[in-house]
Amino acid sequence: MEEMLDSLRDDCCIPYLDDILCYAKTFEDHLEGLRRVLKALQQHGVKLRPNKCEFFKREVRYVGRLVSGEGVRIDPKDLNAILSLREKSPSTIGEVRRLLGFLSYYRTYIQDFSRIAKPIYDLLQIKSNNAHGVMERSNKTKGKSNQLPSKTPVVWTEEHKNTLGTLIDILTHPPVLAYPDFNSPFTLHTDASEKGLGAVLYQWQNGKLRVIAYGSRTLTPAEKNYNLHSGKLEFLALKWAICEKFRDYLFYASHFTVYTDNNPLTYVMSTAKLNAVGHRWVGELSDYNFDIKYRPGKENIDADTLSRCPLDIEQDATCSRKGEEQNDKKDKV
Repeated sequence: MEEMLDSLRDDCCIPYLDDILCYAKTFEDHLEGLRRVLKALQQHGVKLRPNKCEFFKREVRYVGRLVSGEGVRIDPKDLNAILSLREKSPSTIGEVRRLLGFLSYYRTYIQDFSRIAKPIYDLLQIKSNNAHGVMERSNKTKGKSNQLPSKTPVVWTEEHKNTLGTLIDILTHPPVLAYPDFNSPFTLHTDASEKGLGAVLYQWQNGKLRVIAYGSRTLTPAEKNYNLHSGKLEFLALKWAICEKFRDYLFYASHFTVYTDNNPLTYVMSTAKLNAVGHRWVGELSDYNFDIKYRPGKENIDADTLSRCPLDIEQDATCSRKGEEQNDKKDKV
């Protein structure tokens, strides 16, 4: 299907397996695009069932999401399945994995998903009370994936129940994620802590700051030691958000702005003294065109709040160390 419509992809349609989403800015353009799609399918001998097709709709369900001119959101029909999770009390590792797998499907709608869900993720970690136990586990799993068996029992505590409730509450009031406009600049907010990395990609559209996507992940055992090095964890969050999580958006962007609550990070690309790892990260970031701006932590408002109540973040941001020096000169005058 995707090969049949390859010449029309991202022009008037988006094929995915046996689903085809046709779109246009005007009704006339939509008719023309629909004719092109149907003609291409006809040339390849593909037949469609009318009862499985939806035509001329302003909002349709596509790959499990409701897609409209406003953006992408969770289908309310899926909320019943999400709400039913409140009564779940997993008793084994396998049940915890299934629960996290289901929730991870909606993680793009939850800011700092990895941080919030960390208590549940910790249930999947191998723990041992003594060094002898560690050696036994290491020998048994040598050459195999270091995972606990699915039938391993777990203790589901009140903390885990509250964490699950928090995730469910967020999903019952999810944001509408906007479509990216590659002709307009992006804004990226990054943050890091000992619990994990978080990032939000958003963009000004029609006078409002719209969320494009959320991203988060936990830290590896080695990365947890970065907290001992000043600014390295924040630098990791910056590199991960740009070069990995949101690469498909930012690599082709002409310019974007990064906001961080770590002031030294604002000059990391120019005058900072770095080790070998830092220089390697700078090399990866050199393919992108962006500015880093500082905002104090108390003003670093949640991106979800910003999307609902647009704020002029330019008024609150200290653009760079150069800007600070200029302000100091003015004060002296």
